[in-house]
Amino acid sequence: MNYIKRITILVLALSLFCACPEPIETYPTIFIKNKSDKDIYFWARGKSPILDWKPNNNFLIIKNQIGTLEGDNSGTYTIYIWLFDRKLIDSIPWEQVKRDNLYLKRYDLTSQDLERMNWEIIYDGS
Repeated sequence: MNYIKRITILVLALSLFCACPEPIETYPTIFIKNKSDKDIYFWARGKSPILDWKPNNNFLIIKNQIGTLEGDNSGTYTIYIWLFDRKLIDSIPWEQVKRDNLYLKRYDLTSQDLERMNWEIIYDGS
């Protein structure tokens, strides 16, 4: 009986040290709601507002659907988000899109802006 008590106490003591894992840092999700009548691509940058990559199907939001993007909630962070017409992106060279700024909308948002927007960007076509 004494042996069982010792084992029980040992197991409980060890579980106290193992039961509290380090918190995992999580980032809020930005929801991009496409309320327009066309399919759109989105592209985001966190360091500088430079369009260096053409968006692909991983960044496609079908009309009346929602796309997601991982945000950052640090105070001095600005995220740049561009929205593009799918038909336009799929039909002309990317260099022309960049050169002529052929995006539908561009957002320059801080984490405070996103908090005020409830981490939602709603694109209605205007």
